[in-house]
Amino acid sequence: MPKRAVCLVFLLCLPLEGVFSQSNLNQAANFTKSLIDNREYSRALIELERISFINPAYFNPIQFKITIDYLKFQNKLYDDIILNRGQSHDQIFAIDSAIALRDYANAQTIINNILDDQAPNSELSDMIERRLLFSDLMQTFPRKRNIDYSNQINHTYNSSRKEISNEMLAVLFGIIPGGGYTYAGNFFTGLSAFAIIGVCAGLSYVSMTNEMKPVGVLFALAGTFFYGGSIYGGYRSVLRNNEIVANRTHNELSEMLRFNEDRENIFRNHGVFK
Repeated sequence: MPKRAVCLVFLLCLPLEGVFSQSNLNQAANFTKSLIDNREYSRALIELERISFINPAYFNPIQFKITIDYLKFQNKLYDDIILNRGQSHDQIFAIDSAIALRDYANAQTIINNILDDQAPNSELSDMIERRLLFSDLMQTFPRKRNIDYSNQINHTYNSSRKEISNEMLAVLFGIIPGGGYTYAGNFFTGLSAFAIIGVCAGLSYVSMTNEMKPVGVLFALAGTFFYGGSIYGGYRSVLRNNEIVANRTHNELSEMLRFNEDRENIFRNHGVFK
């Protein structure tokens, strides 16, 4: 059910007497803040939208938008944040939403649109610069080599680059039964694949030489099936390993570049509860 529909149902269930008083709205706002302090972000989002529904003028529009985006980000409503990008500090939430979705190209597009629309202040400019660097690094990962930022970022990025395996090499190694798995670091899976394919090939050969052609064909088909699966499995293993490395690099660089700290500061300094 859409959030606003939930708010409307909740509102209709309340007694109407005194609902619109300033005192009740203040109590509701304090209750919402306590929900946020307790990290009950989903309930806080509903409460905040309910207050705005009752009295749209109760909150400053820019502060309200920042707080709503903060809560939506905590609830992982990334697409909604991107779709309703604002014109102030809340734009950081749109960039971070695209980053959270691993859509680094869209993050760069949002950044470029922000820079085209206005000249950000120094605080916002610093946040945007760090996100532009991050999006560029992750969009080109692991191809980028020279990073002009900090030794720590350089070390983390280049260490991760060295852990990335080449998918085509996995296919080439896969020509040897189980070789693709072994290249991907799955030694025992590669050894098992080698043994199974070898047994199928051996039984097929023995069956053929002993005039048991149907049985030989059956073992040959089984061996071919396992052989093809071995090549594809090695390729998929490399892709999975690379994805794990990319996600770990994403999380480590996000932490080093203080993205979460930025969002918390924006909420505390520019939201409705500042």
